[in-house]
Amino acid sequence: MSQKNISFSSFGQASYVCNPDPEFIAPKHHKARPLFIRKAFNYANARRVWMWEGFSYFKIQAKRKRRFNKHRAKAIQAGVLCMTHHLNIVSGMVEASCTDMAEMCGLSTHSKAGNLSISRFTRMIDDLETFGLIKTEKVWDRVMGTWIPKMIWVTDIFFLMIGIKPDEYNAAQNQQLGYLKSQLTTVEEKEQLTITEAKRRKKQQFIENAFEARKKKHSSKRLEKQAKDFAKKGLDEQRSEIANNLASQLNPEELKGLSLQDFKSLVDRRLGQLRHSTEPPSKL
Repeated sequence: MSQKNISFSSFGQASYVCNPDPEFIAPKHHKARPLFIRKAFNYANARRVWMWEGFSYFKIQAKRKRRFNKHRAKAIQAGVLCMTHHLNIVSGMVEASCTDMAEMCGLSTHSKAGNLSISRFTRMIDDLETFGLIKTEKVWDRVMGTWIPKMIWVTDIFFLMIGIKPDEYNAAQNQQLGYLKSQLTTVEEKEQLTITEAKRRKKQQFIENAFEARKKKHSSKRLEKQAKDFAKKGLDEQRSEIANNLASQLNPEELKGLSLQDFKSLVDRRLGQLRHSTEPPSKL
């Protein structure tokens, strides 16, 4: 999926950014997206999403009648296409990190020292959240003493912006949920899998993936020290710390939908991850 050519000629010609023409290009290894996602992407690609009338109608715009400048408009166009491409239908979660999406859209920069900046992408995300098009969540991992990368969830207004009625999204959401339930074997499993539970699972999966990615790519000495300090604690203290950490990362609705056994399983899985992170690499 790539972005359709859209004219920005109505904007000024000043160019003060490293990449004045960001564009989302899906990685070649990505599988074909579900029918609803392809439709949503095509709708967004066929319109100027930064010109959506809602940007003018919301009260937040009462004191600001100007349109987005050329560079912010292009960032919004590329960012919306990227988020749509990575959208999980059931949970409404964008299954990609801001860093990865910024790279895919050409909205990241590298300094001479090699430092990565995704400020253009995050400013665009802030704009969309201000208008209620998305919601973001960033959780603190108390065990490792670090922030988990920002999670992004789309709202019904997001679909209005790209030209799809929320009812159509809700129908696709329930259809996909029904398909996931059909893959389960027991009645109990099927009853447990609600949209709320699907959102909780995606959130937990995102946190775990972020933890693993950090270990593999850029585990700092500070993080290694945190893991080693954790490993020195007794098993009961480790479990208690992980349980408190998980409880702080989940909202009341997510916690309410978890059985005691499910919560214990989450604790055990995280404990295994942390223990594995402190083990020396095996010899080949």
